[in-house]
Amino acid sequence: MSITRPTLMVHSVIARSNIRRMKRKFARLNVRLRPHFKTHQSLEVGRWFREEGVEAITVSSVDMAARFIADGWRDVMIALPANPYEVPVINDWPADLKLHLLVDHPAAIDRVGVLLKRPLEIWIKIDTGANRCGLIAQESAAVMKLLRRIARQPLMRARGLLTHAGHTYSAGNASGIRHCHRESLEMMRALRGKIRDLGGPLMEISVGDTPACSVCNDFSGVDEVRCGNFVFYDVMQYRLGSCRLQDIAVRLVCPVIGSYPRRGEVVLHGGKVHLSAESIAAAEGDDCYGLVAAYHDADPWPRPFLGAWVRALSQEHGIVHLGRKRAARFLPGDLLAVLPVHSCLTADLATSMIDLDGRAIDARNGGEITPRKLRR
Repeated sequence: MSITRPTLMVHSVIARSNIRRMKRKFARLNVRLRPHFKTHQSLEVGRWFREEGVEAITVSSVDMAARFIADGWRDVMIALPANPYEVPVINDWPADLKLHLLVDHPAAIDRVGVLLKRPLEIWIKIDTGANRCGLIAQESAAVMKLLRRIARQPLMRARGLLTHAGHTYSAGNASGIRHCHRESLEMMRALRGKIRDLGGPLMEISVGDTPACSVCNDFSGVDEVRCGNFVFYDVMQYRLGSCRLQDIAVRLVCPVIGSYPRRGEVVLHGGKVHLSAESIAAAEGDDCYGLVAAYHDADPWPRPFLGAWVRALSQEHGIVHLGRKRAARFLPGDLLAVLPVHSCLTADLATSMIDLDGRAIDARNGGEITPRKLRR
């Protein structure tokens, strides 16, 4: 196998196992799995989900939605507050598509509604602690105001309440994740009950963070989950307790371009433009931008080294702490594999993605999407 530049390698057996395990878990709980495809952004990986019986998906942009719609997906949620400027694009999508959009402000409903020419399933975004987008869960009057606004739009149907408990990522451990998840669910269930008491419609509940979906088992009252990172997992999820080290299904294979045994380090061609700037704290107090493993054609997936990590990144360079003896083993022209801190960002930055046999997997689009392919 010829790897000449930073290349994202996917262990398809591990990724498929991660998909299968999550699908079976929520089938057992009678909760719809609507996985978020922003992690992999790959048509081929998306087909692995389809083979496991997944029919509904989540994406993070109109462009991403277009790619997967062209590949035959017909139940798609764009998990970003609706952008009125993009309504003319979605108006031209297939008539048999069930499209879901998010709102949290009356102006979004009005401005989308003026331009809209196709039916939409509308979800009201609720903030249960992540402090990003959404109405506060206790603002039932504001939610009712939105519901009345939606009811006046002939092409919109209020479908449910949606939250992303992103604060589970800073929960620290499995116990903290369970605490955040429990509080978030309590708020969502209480809000749904309050809406019913006020004469509103029965709303579905959609939640979706990988830490909670991996660790927690109580999803009572939940209709769907939208986790996505679980397909690949990463070092952050491992540190949180969401997965085992052997569940991480991606590695960025990078050429060694410098070896400095005196200081116990090597330098990789692999920097922020390949791994992102996301970091966690290393055990020794440094920043950690990824764990490090050897790479050989004969054994492309060994366990990561103990006491080794990417300690610093610049645009193209990655500085790896290995220790003196180990650093002396790796010379310019050798390869090392980095287990990323955040696989979603690393996959987004990847220009090529391969499996263990060196076979190319489409990293982002798998081919040009023409307007003709998306017409009704």
